Amino acid sequence: MLANFETREYAQKLRVWSGRYKHLTNIPHWHLESELILIEEGSATVLFDDEAVKAEAGDALYINGGDVHSISGDKDSLLAIIQFDPQLLPNDISSHKLVKPVFKAEKYNLYEKMHNIRKEIREMKEFYGKKTESLICELVIDLLRGEASTLRAETENNMITKYKKLLGEIDNNYAYYTFSDAAAFTGLSETYFSRWFHKMSGMTFSKYMTYIRVEKAVEMLHNKQEAKPVTAIATECGFDTIRHFNRVFKEITGTNPKHIPPDFVLNAQPVTVAAYGRDKAFDPTLKTSELLP
Repeated sequence: MLANFETREYAQKLRVWSGRYKHLTNIPHWHLESELILIEEGSATVLFDDEAVKAEAGDALYINGGDVHSISGDKDSLLAIIQFDPQLLPNDISSHKLVKPVFKAEKYNLYEKMHNIRKEIREMKEFYGKKTESLICELVIDLLRGEASTLRAETENNMITKYKKLLGEIDNNYAYYTFSDAAAFTGLSETYFSRWFHKMSGMTFSKYMTYIRVEKAVEMLHNKQEAKPVTAIATECGFDTIRHFNRVFKEITGTNPKHIPPDFVLNAQPVTVAAYGRDKAFDPTLKTSELLP
């Protein structure tokens, strides 16, 4: 199954996102986050590991980070979604997965539990982050106890772990980090690394690096406490000339660095994907889907 890598922006430091969709339909994709999907109304077909699973109202699914999947809801369907960073869970819990991703929501009082998680995220009361983490952890433990589960394959875990470590390495050394540096960091040959990175991210390494450097430049431009000239920012972000920086910056952001709005956020959408270089950024969710407020 061909799939695209989806990344997510969060409105707060807590790496948890929730939403509800009418007629949710998306194409095969994967993401680092684990995902809970509740079919509140109607039905949906979920393609998971090349197997089509039909889920009706009252069913739910738990999908681990890194698992390729797609969702096709009928026109009357209403789906509630919660995605979260699996690092919020202890390692001995996040390393497990359900043998079959579909289960009955009522068995785990999922309607109420997902409502409580969404409420914590929305209201952001004191200690809401720890409270949300504890609610998610308790829910996942209940699922692993109540449903048949198994350890994820070591190769499966290694693939995601290696990719996440590489992203962290790039984030710390983005200015002049090279293709050869990345291949050496992962221990892969450059030829294999090129194919592997494209499969994982949905884009070439050079395009990803350009996107990251522009993202860092946007952060620096917004930092009024340590205001720097645009030329200095361009150099610190790894661009050899100001002309090159201005051209690439405008291609990605749609604006000149000197005229960037103070509230501008790169890809500030509920769901964003690393897809610089395409005419239109890839979004696994089709336009027929409606994200409810």
